[in-house]
Parts: sequence; C-alpha cells; structure tokens
Amino acid sequence: MSSGVRTRANGGKVLVYILLIIGVIISLFPFYVSLVHALQPDYYIESSGAPDLWPLEFRFENFAIAWEKGNFSRAMLNTVFIAAATTAVKILGSCMAGYAFAKRDFKGKNVIFAILMLTIMIPDEVTMVPTYMLMLKLGWVNTYLPLIVPAVGDVFSIFLFKQFMESVPNSLIDAARIDGCNEWQLFWKIVLPTAKPAIATMAILGFQASYNDFMGPLIYLNDERLFTVQLQLKAFDRFYNSHFDQVLGSAANLIACVPVIVVFVVFQKYFVESVSLSGMKG
Repeated sequence: MSSGVRTRANGGKVLVYILLIIGVIISLFPFYVSLVHALQPDYYIESSGAPDLWPLEFRFENFAIAWEKGNFSRAMLNTVFIAAATTAVKILGSCMAGYAFAKRDFKGKNVIFAILMLTIMIPDEVTMVPTYMLMLKLGWVNTYLPLIVPAVGDVFSIFLFKQFMESVPNSLIDAARIDGCNEWQLFWKIVLPTAKPAIATMAILGFQASYNDFMGPLIYLNDERLFTVQLQLKAFDRFYNSHFDQVLGSAANLIACVPVIVVFVVFQKYFVESVSLSGMKG
C-alpha cells in the first residue's frame, strides 16, 4: 500500500472516530445535565431557561434524600424481579420456539411462522382491552403474572433466535444425536451454549423493555406495595412543589437508570460477540 493510500485510510479512520465521539457527547449530554441538576443545593432557584453546565455545589446527599423520600427500595426490588423474570421467560420460550422453527420439521411450520410475523404489525392498543379482560377472568390482575407470562411468546425474540439458530450447522446437532443426546439434552447442552450472543442481546433488550415498561404496571397493578420504579417515579412527580423537589426528581431518575446500566455492562461483551459458522469456538 502506497503512502498516499495509507494516509487517506488513516484520515478516514480519524474522521470516523471524530464523528463517533461527537455522537457519544450528544447522547450523553442529557444525562450530564440531569446529573448537574441533581447535585444542586436545596436553596438553588433556577433563574433562566438554559440548563446549568456545572453545579453550584456537589450535594451527593440529594440521591439519598430522593431514595428515602420517594420510597424506592421496594419499587426497585419489584421492578428488578419483574424484569429478570420476564427476561428469563422470554429467552427460554423464544429460544425453544426459534430452535423448533429453524431446526425441526413439522407440518405447517412456515404458515405458523408467517402468522407470527404478521402479528408484529398489530398495535398494542388493539389487544390491550381483550388482554386485560382475559387477565381479569384468570384472576391475574394486581399480580405480576400479566407482566411476566405473556413474554414467553414474544414474536420479535422468536424471530431473533430463529435467525440465529439457522446459522448453527445441522452436522453439530446430528453429531450430538449420534452421541446419544435426546432432545432436551440437545437443547440444554448444545443449543443454549451456542446461542450465547443471541441470549445476551435479548437479555439486554428484554430487561430494558421490561424495566422501562410503564403502561403494563399502570394497567394491572393497583396495590402500591407492588408498584414498579416507573409508577413510583410518576407518584413522586405529583409532589414536585418546589424547585428542590425537581432536583430530587432528577436524582431519582438517575438512580432508576442504574440496574439497566449494570445489565448492559455485564452482558456487553457477549452483545458484540459473533460466532463462527460451525457454531463452535476454537
């Protein structure tokens, strides 16, 4: 490669890095403003519409005050439990269905899969009332079951796992059967370990979607002891009587982001991981 071509290639990489850095700064700027706002003292009065870019004082105790004042302890435990259970159910059910659609032959497979894909186009508002009536008849209202159980048939997750399973060679599955694995052993010992990147992707997306869900808990949960973080934040919002309450609201919102960030950090290395065509790692 000549020096001129190498220089242009290096210049292109530098430009890409600059654009990525700018994108990161733009994405993180709202979080930075929220952090600055959350650290303001109790006597702080906003004098202009423009956000401050540096706190007058560093009042980290605002986070503790917001946690106690908003009663987020129970809500956080409730939300993490719902999100973890929903994600586990979604991964297990979708992985089984994706494996069946990708590697098993049964009558009407393509038709059933096509119908499942068509259901993606149905807005949630169309099924909201019938679903609520079904949950009411089952006696599941004011429990966590309506928020967890339906995740077993999440269509997007089934599609994701089916597409991933198709990259797993049939020879790997046939070899496991020749070694004496039954279908359950094949699924638990071969399919699931091979699907780590897809599982990690769905763990991040599924946990985030369930954790941030506001409409589902709002519809099905009436007991305040069962409230999620999103409902508790909305309840906390009703008590914004002063600017300091808004400061505490910023602190509460930042606290609510912590579990999602932790899940991403734990699974991010698998999120970017790819698998070889053989479905095996060297």
